[in-house]
Amino acid sequence: MWLLTKIGFYSITKKPSHLNPYGPAVFNIRGRDKDDLKRFAELVSPDPAKRPVVHEYANSDYPYRVYLDSQDEMDSAMAKIAAVIDYDNFKDTIKATPHQKAKLKSYEELWCLLYNAFISHRPQGN
Repeated sequence: MWLLTKIGFYSITKKPSHLNPYGPAVFNIRGRDKDDLKRFAELVSPDPAKRPVVHEYANSDYPYRVYLDSQDEMDSAMAKIAAVIDYDNFKDTIKATPHQKAKLKSYEELWCLLYNAFISHRPQGN
């Protein structure tokens, strides 16, 4: 899942982690901006001692990762992300958020691509 939020952009999958490639599947919260992953980790736990570690993998398309072991942890993180939705227009919020503003053009391009995909596949007459 791609998740575009006012605190960061994330790609979330469930598979074994790089830390334990033969172990059980865990939630991999991946990102391209280290500060985005730090904000995600802080959202998971405001207590630094309980906060997930941001791991770095230099030769990856998503070089920063946080791992969550349980569905309960992921559910809690998603609820906290939902709780920071306090705006009526996402793109305007990104434009006004200093640590996210650089993503605005890419988000607008993605919006256009998805809109065009919707229009091109919409049944005639709707």
